[in-house]
Amino acid sequence: MMSEDLLSFISRSFAKVDKNNRDDYMIHIESDTPVNQESVKQRIREYFGYERDMVKKDLRLLSLKAACLAVFGIVVLVIWYYLSLDSESVNLEVLSIIGWVAVWEATSIMIMGRHDLNKLKRNYKRMSEAKIVISEHTVNDQTTDLSL
Repeated sequence: MMSEDLLSFISRSFAKVDKNNRDDYMIHIESDTPVNQESVKQRIREYFGYERDMVKKDLRLLSLKAACLAVFGIVVLVIWYYLSLDSESVNLEVLSIIGWVAVWEATSIMIMGRHDLNKLKRNYKRMSEAKIVISEHTVNDQTTDLSL
């Protein structure tokens, strides 16, 4: 099992790299015993693939929330419109405000709320598909490199 701190560090470091950079990503591991490098690479890829899938799930839930708010707002506005044909009252103005706020919130979610999640999803995709080079440093000061 890989440390959450290590995976978090890799994630933060990777987010700072230019998205057009196609260089290899080198990870230095200091260990008393030899490390199964292929296993480490696979775990890193699986972790970031899993994180990408979780962000996709969050995006779907956010889209569902926005759709529900939009439908609610439109229904309230339609009710307000038909009720306002007969009379005017403060209660009808409250319906109008509730309807417009719901529609505005749905629009805000779809335009601005998804931006950060889409950026995170793209970063996780890059991380899960990146070429990783592991440089293993043992106690004897011998270095071995294995490219993916």
